[in-house]
Amino acid sequence: MENFWPEVSKETLFSPVGVLREQAGYLAEKTNHAIVAEVRRIRSSDDFVYGFDLHVPVLKYRYRLFTIMYELYIFPIKITTDDNQWSCYDQIKYIMCIKDILSSDKTKNILITLLSHVEAEVREIA
Repeated sequence: MENFWPEVSKETLFSPVGVLREQAGYLAEKTNHAIVAEVRRIRSSDDFVYGFDLHVPVLKYRYRLFTIMYELYIFPIKITTDDNQWSCYDQIKYIMCIKDILSSDKTKNILITLLSHVEAEVREIA
């Protein structure tokens, strides 16, 4: 019998999670690994759901900055923070939303606060 399956290329497709993992790497570099962003899959029945967490290893502390959710065909991607929600219908809008969240004053204040806690903890240990 012949094979009915189509040829499937290994071309690189857009990955919402790939964007988050790339940005997570940048945060680790920027904070000298004092704060590490982690992209964690959250169990869900039908959707792909991921949390973007700020993890502070020295404090054993984790803060969920936002969550993304999408179905098999990716768009729309829903992004949820503790005080807002967006629906992104294309790659450009998704990247703009992620950029807005990561570069926001709120995120900056969270990072500054976490780093001050790290400094206090390191001083106490030393």
